[in-house]
Amino acid sequence: MSQLKTTLLAAVTISVVAGSTTFAQPAQKPTPPPNTGRTSATTANPELQKQLAPERRAMKRQRRTECEKEAKQQNLHLGKRWSFMRRCLKG
Repeated sequence: MSQLKTTLLAAVTISVVAGSTTFAQPAQKPTPPPNTGRTSATTANPELQKQLAPERRAMKRQRRTECEKEAKQQNLHLGKRWSFMRRCLKG
């Protein structure tokens, strides 16, 4: 009878340990598909962005320079300059 109790206790212990390790594993999230759109290539790699769109970068640089000059003429500082630059570069 004591051998039966020991075997039963061992079987219960093993099943509890095996069951707890099975449930302890975190669920794996499926990996999202890679972003292969046109913008992903230019925004992910700055060097590639410079090669693919030099005229666009030149236009943005010129626009920023013009906005900075205008902000300097208006004598804007800190928050007002920041908000002005943001508006100027958007539109």
